[in-house]
Amino acid sequence: MYEDELIFLEKTASIDIFEYSEQGIKTILDSPKHYDHGLMIRAAKLSREGFYSLIKYNSSYMLLVPLAKDKGLILSPKIDSLTTQRVVFRI
Repeated sequence: MYEDELIFLEKTASIDIFEYSEQGIKTILDSPKHYDHGLMIRAAKLSREGFYSLIKYNSSYMLLVPLAKDKGLILSPKIDSLTTQRVVFRI
């Protein structure tokens, strides 16, 4: 797979990327900040070949991107108090 490009995407887009397959869940970076192995396995089971899936969990979302039958990527936003910003518009 395109591991260098996925690492670049992870760092620039502030997301965690996981690869799921029949062998289990594999992290792209060595130690993602937010990683719930059980949640990732449950999410991977919801994947359908040929369809992107947006999964809501707690107060966030993850995107499932199928690559082949029983194989794909999970994209999950990195959210913490240091990177979260509040945007206020005044009229």
